[in-house]
Parts: sequence; structure tokens; C-alpha cells
Amino acid sequence: MKLTPRLQKIAQLIDKGSKVIDVGTDHGYIPLYLISNNLIEKCIAADINIGPLNTAKNTFRKHGIEHMVEFRLGSGLSVLKENDDIDTAIIAGMGGETIISILEEAPNFSKGLTLIIQPMTEVLTVREYLDKNGWEIIDEDIAKEGQRFYEIIKAKKKRNTSFLSYKQYRFGPILLAKKEDSFVYYLKKQYEKNRKIINYLDQGSNTSDIKENLIADNNLIKEVLKEIEGTGNNPKN
Repeated sequence: MKLTPRLQKIAQLIDKGSKVIDVGTDHGYIPLYLISNNLIEKCIAADINIGPLNTAKNTFRKHGIEHMVEFRLGSGLSVLKENDDIDTAIIAGMGGETIISILEEAPNFSKGLTLIIQPMTEVLTVREYLDKNGWEIIDEDIAKEGQRFYEIIKAKKKRNTSFLSYKQYRFGPILLAKKEDSFVYYLKKQYEKNRKIINYLDQGSNTSDIKENLIADNNLIKEVLKEIEGTGNNPKN
């Protein structure tokens, strides 16, 4: 089966042979892809709602491999048992605060899992939470679907006590280090989006804080683009 760009990028960050739990599995497309292509050894598909879980079951049933995945109804990582032998958790397609809540409420034995996280909102907040709560971001990617960009984070338990900078929280330490074309494209699009909002706010009143934050963000974007590309290709003011 063919995944959307967002789901494909998530799947690509999962180590071959992993034992996976997909939290909030919805249609079950990522587990189906991983199992169908013999990319993982084991999978638990979990969802807090029975409707999406039944949808995932039907997805696997149609492909004749329902027996190859275990379905569990429940909240977040609380569905895990200590003897489940799972090493990787996918937590994708949710708001940043929801993802943080899932990690906060996770059983202690799950703290050593490799995390594949794709927040729909508050990516900066998620990175900061991971960094300040013992997780190290070891890989990142970015996917574009339609007009929207999605950042995907891979994290493991930290081996050191160092912390990231605000710039790394905002843009991602690995994305900053990789300097890939997709990341540069995202930065330029974000700059233009911010600029249009700033111009719109100029026509109103009582928006000074929002405007100042957007201007500060664009200044940071220009700084990053200058580091990546040099002075020649920065967006214009």
C-alpha cells in the first residue's frame, strides 16, 4: 500500500525489526504498511475510542493479516503491559499537549521506548518537554501535504544532561544540522506566512504582542537561512 507523505516519513524513522505500539492508530495504515513490508517484528495497535480501533481491525481484515497485530482499547501507553516486549512507540497526528499528557501518564517501564512523534501543534513545546524530561532527539524529518508541513521527531532516553537552545526547540536540532532542501523550503514558506499575518495585523489594533512574536520568529528564520545558505538567498523584508 502507498502511504501519504506524512505517514511515509513516520514509517521511515522506525528501525527495521522494531516491536511497535501505534498509539491512536485510527485506520491502522502505518502498522499495515510496516507489517506488509516485513519492516517490524511485532505490533500493537491502540486507540482510546472503539470506533477507530474497529476501523483498524477492518483495514487488517481486508488484507487478510488481522492475526499479525494485537488491538487494544485504552488511553495512550497505559495499554502496555510490562511483558509486552515493545521497544518503539508511534504517537502521531495529535496535538502537542495531548502527546505530552500521554508521555506524562505512561507507565514507568515504558520510559525506555524509542519514540516516533508527530505533533499537529505545539512542536516547540514537545521538543522542550522531551529535552527537559530525559529524552534525546536523535532524528527528525519534515513532510509536506497540501499546504501544510509536518515535523516528525525520533527520540530516545538521554545519555547526558545537556540541554538544547531555543532555536533548536523552534526548528529542531537535527533539521538544523541536516540543512535539507525540504527544511529550507519550509523555512521560506513559514517566513512568508508570518509576513502576511504581520501585514494584516498592521491594519488592526491591540495586536502588538502577536506582531512582535511573529517579527522575532522571522528574524530567527532569517538567521537560520543565513547560516544554511549564506546571505544571498534570504527572504526579503
